[in-house]
Amino acid sequence: MLKLCVIGDPVGHSLSPMLHREMLKKAGIEGSYEAITVSTEKLENFVKSAKNGAYDGFNVTMPHKETIIPLLDELAPSAQAMGAVNTVVVRNGRAIGHNTDGEGLIRTLPDLPKKN
Repeated sequence: MLKLCVIGDPVGHSLSPMLHREMLKKAGIEGSYEAITVSTEKLENFVKSAKNGAYDGFNVTMPHKETIIPLLDELAPSAQAMGAVNTVVVRNGRAIGHNTDGEGLIRTLPDLPKKN
């Protein structure tokens, strides 16, 4: 079972848990997804606990998208290019930062209404 979450401060207003739980369910993936308030002072400890097995991955929102970078073991090219991380995958005790914002924007461009 995957254990996932979104971290930020504040994060209680986030719709991510509802959306991601539904996506897990529709994909037939057994897992949990929750919102966790993580202050800047506790960010390093959170990342360490995730790397030690507390989470399989997590999303990152404000104010941590940039400050998390030095705490990660590796950055995907997307995160390097953006200078920010919004998704962390934890595998074998290593935390790898990604950024899906750019790809998400590019994928939606064809669906945007055209101006005359």
